[in-house]
Amino acid sequence: MKKFLVLVAALALFLPMQAALAQQPPGINYVVSITSKSVSGNTATLSGTAFAKYKGQLNQQHFDIDWGDGSPVQNFDAKYVVPANDNDGDLQFNWNESHDFNDGVYTITAVLYHQTPGGAEASATEEVRIAVNVGVLTVIKEVEGSDNSPSSFELQVNGLQVSETFNGSASGVELILAPEMYTVFEGDYENFITSYSGDCDEHGDINILAGEFYSCTVTNTYREPVEDPTQGTLMIIKEIEGSEDVASSFTLTVSGNDNDYEVSFAGSGAPGEELTLDPGGYTVSEESIPSNYTVSFDPESDCDENGNVTVEAGETKTCKVINTYSEEEEKKTTLTVTKKVVGGPKVVSDFPLYVCRVFGDSAYMPMMVVNPQFSTINPDIMNIPCEGLVVSGEVNEFLPGDYAVSEVNEFESVYKTTFSGDCDSEGKVSLELGDNKSCVITNTYVGGGGTGGSSGGGSAGGRAAPPSNPAPEPSDEPSENEGEVLSEEIVNEEEVEDEEEESGEVLSEEACGIYMYEYIHIRKQNNPEEVAKLQMFLNDYMKENLEVSGIYDTLTFNAVKRFQLKEFMEVLEPWGITEPTGYVYITTKRRINMIKCASLDIPIPKWLTPDTNIHDNL
Repeated sequence: MKKFLVLVAALALFLPMQAALAQQPPGINYVVSITSKSVSGNTATLSGTAFAKYKGQLNQQHFDIDWGDGSPVQNFDAKYVVPANDNDGDLQFNWNESHDFNDGVYTITAVLYHQTPGGAEASATEEVRIAVNVGVLTVIKEVEGSDNSPSSFELQVNGLQVSETFNGSASGVELILAPEMYTVFEGDYENFITSYSGDCDEHGDINILAGEFYSCTVTNTYREPVEDPTQGTLMIIKEIEGSEDVASSFTLTVSGNDNDYEVSFAGSGAPGEELTLDPGGYTVSEESIPSNYTVSFDPESDCDENGNVTVEAGETKTCKVINTYSEEEEKKTTLTVTKKVVGGPKVVSDFPLYVCRVFGDSAYMPMMVVNPQFSTINPDIMNIPCEGLVVSGEVNEFLPGDYAVSEVNEFESVYKTTFSGDCDSEGKVSLELGDNKSCVITNTYVGGGGTGGSSGGGSAGGRAAPPSNPAPEPSDEPSENEGEVLSEEIVNEEEVEDEEEESGEVLSEEACGIYMYEYIHIRKQNNPEEVAKLQMFLNDYMKENLEVSGIYDTLTFNAVKRFQLKEFMEVLEPWGITEPTGYVYITTKRRINMIKCASLDIPIPKWLTPDTNIHDNL
């Protein structure tokens, strides 16, 4: 009796267990997976695995792929199921298949099943989405701090060729887009602050690539309205048309018309830069605009055609600045300065050439140039000449503006300087956008010290008389020998030689002359021969112990400073400065040459004289 009761109890446990097993989901013994996907051109390739602990016969198992493009479902039994590894009712295999698609988005389904597609006893499916030559963007709308529904906000997605408008959705709105840059945009909603996250940047910009899936979330955060506000809001939006340049590559400025307010910032797409301003009139402008862009203001925004806008307390105004690209070649503004030397012993390289920017009538500033080799200095230091050194005959690119062409003429007592070409008599020239102008500086020898070599200095016995036939006035027309010393065909060379012999005032070959010809700076490339001569001079005159290496090193630099302090009245005082610079420039080089050759008569340039206004003599 006890055995019977035990058997009944065991059956009571076994039968419910069998019933539970019969009620398990049919796919529990079947698994199919897609482990990788790739798209190349219009061809998609998928690979994966399949496994089944099946019931029935092996030939009752099937593997299909539905490509999701309307083509017939493709069966792969012969390829994978029949030759599969079948071990005691376990079916398993790896699979890899490709299919050609049109451009678009597709859902691909892989199915492993028993007998019929629905699966007589069991089946398994796996799905994957692909994008062929397009990208997929899902825009999700979130609302915080308010009962407003996401659908009450209107959104836009704008590209170069596409503009989509739709209502927001918490689950997201899916857009199929061609590969390019897009901006997710939402208009202004009172008392809401809009922010962007996900795959979009903080401005809502996103670069869509083919085959990729993206998600951007636009969040509207409610803020309580401010009662009786004392300020207003100005939104500045930058838009680029006809170019792939980004908004942030342009600089915008907002200036107050009724106050001293001014701020500059990088441009940004919608919703733009938000400024909180006192009530009043303001002007939106843009600086340093490339010549192949035109600037305009969207007439549907609050700025007028000149960028003027009035901001009232409690109001929000919007200005959209549009830069339109033109395919025309970018205009360049150039100036060529050519040096002519007529007669005498000097050559072009003896007269350094400069171009300086002119601001108004009162100041010469360092030039603002495009060429990187032109340096600038602090515009507040007005007693230092600009370092806009140019080479005779070379074309230099400048920004539009007013300029003054000048030179360092250490021989002005014997060389007369005149300007011609596009420069006026004082060397001034105005450059407009696209101008290509040229100026000629002519130094005409009018008599004085002898040669002293090709770049020699003054005379030991006074100045030589000028030639009996003075040099002709220079022509405004460029010469084939621009940048070279011009011959004076109208002067008989033999007569000049006779006059020099009779005067007895020309330096002999043994007479002293110019010792140093070039400037030296520790942060620039220097002539080693000139540096070596400088080091020998400092060792001799200052009793320094420098290695004559031809390298302008720190020891030589400091030795020059000591020399400048020793010769303070001749070197530093003309500049109106008290601290040595270590730079072998005009007065330092002049003093070295005059110490080496006491008979030299090298005047200090007029524009360095303390009682002479530098602005009148550059």
